[in-house]
Amino acid sequence: MTPNYKIANRVLVLLFIALSGFTYSQKRNANQLKKEIKELKNTSDFVPEDKHYINLLLELAYWLKYSQTDTVKFLAIKTLDLSEKINYEKGKVQSFLNFGYYELFNGNSDKAIYYYYKNLDNSVISNYPSLAIEAYNGIAQAHYIKAEYPAAYTNFLKSLEIAEKINDLEMVIQMNTNLGTMFSLLQDYDDALIYYTEAQAKFNSDTSKLTKVFLYVNLGYLYSKTEEHEKAIDYLTQSVVISEKQEAVKVLAFAYLTLGEVYNQTKEYKKAILYFDKANSVHKTINDKKGEADLYYATGMSHFNLNELIIAENYYTKSLELYTSFSLKTGMEKCYKALYHLNKKKGFATESLHNLELAQKISYSVEKEKKKRDISMLKTKISFEKSRAEITVQNQIKVANQKKYVQWITTGLLGTIVLTFLIFHMNRTKRKLNKELTLQTMVLSNKQEELNIINKNQDKLFSIVGHDLRGPILSLKELLGTALEKDTEIQNFYTFGPKLKKDVDHIHFTLDNLLNWGLTQMKGDVTNPVSIAVKEALLESESFFREALGKKNITVKNHVPDNLTLTVDFNHFIVIFRNLLSNAIKFTPENGKLFIDSYTENNTTTINIKDTGIGMSKEVMDKINHNTEHYTTLGTNNEHGTGLGLILCKALIKKNKGHISIKSKQEQGCLLSIHFVADKTKT
Repeated sequence: MTPNYKIANRVLVLLFIALSGFTYSQKRNANQLKKEIKELKNTSDFVPEDKHYINLLLELAYWLKYSQTDTVKFLAIKTLDLSEKINYEKGKVQSFLNFGYYELFNGNSDKAIYYYYKNLDNSVISNYPSLAIEAYNGIAQAHYIKAEYPAAYTNFLKSLEIAEKINDLEMVIQMNTNLGTMFSLLQDYDDALIYYTEAQAKFNSDTSKLTKVFLYVNLGYLYSKTEEHEKAIDYLTQSVVISEKQEAVKVLAFAYLTLGEVYNQTKEYKKAILYFDKANSVHKTINDKKGEADLYYATGMSHFNLNELIIAENYYTKSLELYTSFSLKTGMEKCYKALYHLNKKKGFATESLHNLELAQKISYSVEKEKKKRDISMLKTKISFEKSRAEITVQNQIKVANQKKYVQWITTGLLGTIVLTFLIFHMNRTKRKLNKELTLQTMVLSNKQEELNIINKNQDKLFSIVGHDLRGPILSLKELLGTALEKDTEIQNFYTFGPKLKKDVDHIHFTLDNLLNWGLTQMKGDVTNPVSIAVKEALLESESFFREALGKKNITVKNHVPDNLTLTVDFNHFIVIFRNLLSNAIKFTPENGKLFIDSYTENNTTTINIKDTGIGMSKEVMDKINHNTEHYTTLGTNNEHGTGLGLILCKALIKKNKGHISIKSKQEQGCLLSIHFVADKTKT
């Protein structure tokens, strides 16, 4: 893991509650502990191998883990050594937990997981369930940093389950808060609010102030994202008051930053800048590069809206540099978008469009990752609900068995008939419950299968609409806006006109394919076979690409007989050969040739399209012949495609009772053969 990656991810755990030490008294802070440790060491009978001394060091490590991680590591080494000397099991377990938190806060997620599992693998951990909660909580946070969200979700649930089992109300609150925070950071605000509400409902007079401040600051963040401004300001203000008293500087910095962002939303930009200045003052005392990047971006937004463009550009640039240094795509995307709007406002069309293109490129990658993440989380939720359903049914079976056993004991003296009836009834109940379990499992399995099919089609649509349509349409929109700006609209139009036409042609062709592919997926879609003149239809398809053929100086040799006819759906035929010709042109270099011919044999008419293009490797051929996923590469002149064309062709050819075969080698062109049932008059 690179240092920059560690910097970027260290802050991700700050909104989660790190539980270590919450079982300590909340009355002592770090300075009081240092004073107590010093006084203890100055006593005449002091020996380091003492549980009280070890516990003080462990508690001090807790108070320092957000601000002095190196000291936490030093204390963990020391407490582990002393605990091993006197075989103090709890001291050893807590020392390993502190090792884990040191690695966690320094971005070493794998090492953190190692130390946490070292505790869970220890047989004595069963004697300290609260420490097991901490271990699972730490593992969950480490998996979250690694973007392994299902694993994070599962381990947070394990922590919550143990907390509820031992009826530890404080930890139940903290774990519900952490689950809410995970969903909030994943932008699933509805699920986040469910867990936050559950946590807040558990508050009582004994709930620690640090537990409250973590929930309040996270609720403030959530309401800022849902633009419920009054609630956000209320919770964030409470967070500031508690953080100042508890010396929770990183929480304080985050609360100030989020308050500023809320005032940006309410267009109180000068008030927002006041809170950003407060956040900046706190940031000078902590090491939080990601928070610093967020602060620069938000401050830039305020100055931009105050029309202070030079100041705004300075903040945007500093924010972009930090986000880029640790490759945080979401941060880079919003900075490029901000610079796009800023340069547009300044009248710098070229710089503006360049920033827009960079933002769109990153946006596609971010949205694709988010889609995969959401699908993964949904599968995990379904699996969790399935497990809960199975456990519920199994528990019902156990309860049913226990009831029957009790009835058997109390009524056994009634005789064999009563006993037989009870056993029969018990078995019938078991069969009924097992049947319910089987039905629930089948329903969940069917839902999973439907989900997989939906996800598969959604992935195709998302890729095409989100990238091949959304990108060109946004670019087209901005180009039209720039081309039609006052004073220079005619000059701009001639400058951007060729690109406008190219984008419109691409969008038209993509939409045509997308609509035809959508029809092939609909139930009840039918073909309308009619007798068509093949050569005439092929020439119509070819005419669609006259400009593309001319640009690459590609010659088309059409040797299909004039009298050849086929009985197929005319629209399907045109779409098929438009896509096949498009691919042939795309992968044929300049001055190349295309050959189209046909022959009829054994009641089958075959139409061949052969090109002198770059051909395909065996690996690419395998993907096309055996994989139903769409596959696309750039053409010889960097032409873009959606990867949908060949899938659509196969579907339409199949609907017209035909099939396609492909032969190709690299640098030796490609031969596409489409086989249809021949007209009876031609056999």
